Amino acid sequence: MSDDVSDPQEEYAKTVKSLETLRRLLEITTDPKRKVYLEAQISRLTLYRERLEGVVEVEPAAPSADAPAAPKRVLTFLSKISKRYERYDIVVASKDKEIQSVVTYMLFFEDEYLALFDKKRLDLDHMSLQELDGFYNLFNQAKRRMEIFCNETESLYEEAEGGGKLLKKLKAKQNLLVEVFRFFKRIERFTGEMIEDIDTTGRRCFNGAGVLAMSATGRRPALNGLTVRTALAQVNSYAREVIDFLDIPDFQR
Repeated sequence: MSDDVSDPQEEYAKTVKSLETLRRLLEITTDPKRKVYLEAQISRLTLYRERLEGVVEVEPAAPSADAPAAPKRVLTFLSKISKRYERYDIVVASKDKEIQSVVTYMLFFEDEYLALFDKKRLDLDHMSLQELDGFYNLFNQAKRRMEIFCNETESLYEEAEGGGKLLKKLKAKQNLLVEVFRFFKRIERFTGEMIEDIDTTGRRCFNGAGVLAMSATGRRPALNGLTVRTALAQVNSYAREVIDFLDIPDFQR
């Protein structure tokens, strides 16, 4: 995807062609490392193609008579937390409804769930603690990209003329969504593994039945008074909803 392309329609056609080529290569390659690389590229380009479809004319595919209707997404958490953050500056800063929702998800996670990922609250084995230590950095990286996009990138290209600048904005949005997606995939996997361990061997998480004491000014924390296992299950459900909302192809699930 070249940065000097100025025609979104042309960029879309190139992206579709590249995807077709990558998929053919994936079908014939036998090298495991090559497969991983190709799957990652297909995932990245598929997301980019979907973002481009919002700004170019795409010939609609003929619906199949046998195709079942797509199930309606149920965004339980988002419907409950949107009002809480709708007037926040960083939410208002973006005019993109999808980005507003992603920002809302990130803000709520920071307020209610991020503090769970601390060795004071999760009694874990050494290897699990090492992974735990990385979550704050991963979250802050995604948050920083989010702040740059909402406060700088989006406004920079808001009134820009020409397809090239529009493509740059789409790419910046794509990079943000992919980073948020990867963060919540890590959260989903980690919490799922901890729940499974608590329910089986107990060799990784040692305080699954422990009760959490969380504090916050002016509100009751979402995880306060819950057992560690119940809290992990709630965060796991939250992460899965964010992943479903982003709807980014992931060939390594």
